Amino acid sequence: VPIPSQEIQQTIVAECEAVDKEVEEAKGQIAKAKEQIEHILSEVNDGIKPLRAIAPFATNRIDFDKISASDYITTDNMLQDFEGVRPYDGEPLAGSVIEYKRGDILMSNIRPYLKKIWLADRDGGCSPDVMVFRPTAEVMSEFVYYMIRRQTFIDYVMNDVKGMKMPRGNKDNIIRYAIPVPQPKIQQQIVARIHIHEAKIAEAK
Repeated sequence: VPIPSQEIQQTIVAECEAVDKEVEEAKGQIAKAKEQIEHILSEVNDGIKPLRAIAPFATNRIDFDKISASDYITTDNMLQDFEGVRPYDGEPLAGSVIEYKRGDILMSNIRPYLKKIWLADRDGGCSPDVMVFRPTAEVMSEFVYYMIRRQTFIDYVMNDVKGMKMPRGNKDNIIRYAIPVPQPKIQQQIVARIHIHEAKIAEAK
């Protein structure tokens, strides 16, 4: 182990402490922004409706060769903690996949506690272990996405799973999950407020 002079050691320690302080401050900013988002969502209580009424499952199948391979979504290339997805880099498949479209909400139904939920920003296809919610014209996709991108929804799903090693959510129960559905203008305002805090999180990262 190299042993620099006392002066250099002190400089290194000071720099490390400064970095640690910045990291802790960033974590605090992220936590505060997430708290603000949850507070915004918890205040909404208009017109409770189940997901099956405003974002039913999409189950249409298309051939794999009709999509870009990088747009194929599986439970493996969905990221934990609502962090989105990464491009698929596996082998091309023979056969069909479940179609998803821009604005759909995808959720891995294997180990729901990993919080793999993504608002699709493009068209593509996914594996059967990924559920596709397709919001109706009554709701904003982003609004529904934020409403289920919450610990309360994950807890709801986990309360009725099957399997121990690879627990799966009960689709019949999941689609009954109810969320408040205010008027479109209010939905837009809520999403806009959340975007402000999402920007703070992105900046802190």
